[in-house]
Amino acid sequence: MKVKTKVKAGALKMKSCVFILAFVMVTALGFTTNGDTQYQVIYTSQDLSGHSVVAEVNPGGGTSCAGGSDADVSIASFGSYGEVTSNVNLENIWVNAIGHKKFIETFPNDSPVRLGVYKYTGQIRLPRNPVPDATQSEIPEAVQFKVELWDGRDELWPSNKTTLEGNIYWFLNPWNIDYGKIKVYTNDVTGNLILVDTGIYLTPDIDWHAFEVVVDFKSQKFISITIDGEMRVLSDVKLAEVYHPTWGNEVAIGVAQESMAAWPKGDCSAVFTWTTQFRDLELSYYTIVDIDIKLGSESNSINLKSKGVIPVAILSTDCFDATTIDGSTVKFCPAGAAPAHDAGHLEDVNGDGNLDWVGYFKTQETGLSSGDTEASITGKTKDEVPFKGTDSVSSGGGKGGKAAPALNSHSKLTTTWARLKAKH
Repeated sequence: MKVKTKVKAGALKMKSCVFILAFVMVTALGFTTNGDTQYQVIYTSQDLSGHSVVAEVNPGGGTSCAGGSDADVSIASFGSYGEVTSNVNLENIWVNAIGHKKFIETFPNDSPVRLGVYKYTGQIRLPRNPVPDATQSEIPEAVQFKVELWDGRDELWPSNKTTLEGNIYWFLNPWNIDYGKIKVYTNDVTGNLILVDTGIYLTPDIDWHAFEVVVDFKSQKFISITIDGEMRVLSDVKLAEVYHPTWGNEVAIGVAQESMAAWPKGDCSAVFTWTTQFRDLELSYYTIVDIDIKLGSESNSINLKSKGVIPVAILSTDCFDATTIDGSTVKFCPAGAAPAHDAGHLEDVNGDGNLDWVGYFKTQETGLSSGDTEASITGKTKDEVPFKGTDSVSSGGGKGGKAAPALNSHSKLTTTWARLKAKH
């Protein structure tokens, strides 16, 4: 069975709608792991069912041509994969076909759209090998794979009508010197969009290839991209910001699968079309929380020979309510140590009037090593939203810093958090 959709609203302008088709796979699915971090899977699609398509006309202003509309792009579902096609009518135009799915205010599992770390994965295949032959009409320019955040009312961050975009760009124009290179979009110092080379080269062929982009919408930076298992850490690259003055006031996360036919020359005297296939899309996330290890200590010095415990606070903020934490899920990484007693307790540790979560972890169970400069806490809220927080530490085996508080024979702390703060 084939389901084909041609004209839909814009990638982040459309009203919320879900198309229930024969192959729809829109579910809240459980969790995946990545190192010591647990992601909550919030959306999957095998074949782009329920996705829409919109035309980006004359992308980047690369031609002087008039014309082009949503009628010139298409999206199709085939059960095991989907296709996105640009310039389906073979006109003298230049259009980029943007297949997309948008989540307005909430995700399919009813959890709200929020800041955090998002991972978007999927597989991409080219139906034929690109060749530098101008007599052929089926030649590509690029494929793009993107996750983006839109905050039209500045609720999560002061967006000023700009999206935050984590966008992978695969160069496919066989006449281009960057053919096969994988780049990502960011902005230069003047705000203009630029492409940054990741150092990954992917030979264009007709095999399926795995794409993954991980972004932190809270820090507004990439974390990493991975292509066929080859990863690049991009934590120093800011996410692209794109201005959309006419978009609405909703808060939304969008995922996009883009297929662009080759540049048709400045006057569009050449005519090209291109189809890209996508399958097994998955969007997952976890929330970033603020933590304080050894509250009141600047160095967070930890004596690895200590038989005591390390106090940690997970702080309530405007974006996170620490009273929702399921203390039984909280772990101190890298070893995944559980709290030393009970499941932590609630206390306003920083005097802001909000209750924070407080737990104590046995130093010998944390897995910290001499020279470690960071430690992380992971866990889930009572409604199973995963979170992670990181703080700096100074770890070693010698003296220095205050000894961790000891546990009594009943595995209860002999000092309170307030008294601990007073000692620093």
